[in-house]
Amino acid sequence: MAGIIPTNLSRKQIYVLAELFAEKTSYIPGITEIIDYVKEKLHGNIVYSDNPKDSVGGSISVNSRDDFTIYLSKATSRKRDVFTIAHELGHYFLHSRLGEVQLKASRSEDIDEAEKEANSFAAAFLMPEDRVRKLFSEKDGNISALADAFKVSLTAMNWRCINLGLKKA
Repeated sequence: MAGIIPTNLSRKQIYVLAELFAEKTSYIPGITEIIDYVKEKLHGNIVYSDNPKDSVGGSISVNSRDDFTIYLSKATSRKRDVFTIAHELGHYFLHSRLGEVQLKASRSEDIDEAEKEANSFAAAFLMPEDRVRKLFSEKDGNISALADAFKVSLTAMNWRCINLGLKKA
């Protein structure tokens, strides 16, 4: 993913932007079907790929605002794909500035700042802080129940709770 310039925003700033983007584009975490959302609301494409670069996640190619494609591995789970799509939307929103800057981002062995930013975006987009905190309390910290409520993997939910200080690593 060399060549993508990080925004250098704080994690908190990225969380706020991701939640605002979800709200403004009518994405309801845990309810909205993310593939339909990408296609219908954002006019993007989702392609399942046999490309070995996509075997651990995905990639994105952005040509313009209404011309971007997210590539997903055929070998990953549905819940993993949800986070991957949101991660790639992080690159679309943060690094291509909603299609203003063309880019191609694919998984890399290195987790650089742009990757961390996309992960932070995905976490807040899929699992908004206020709702996570509320449900964490209501469900007595049951990570599995939270993951089901947000339709994300246990791993994604666990890390979100750790990063919000709701549980220890």
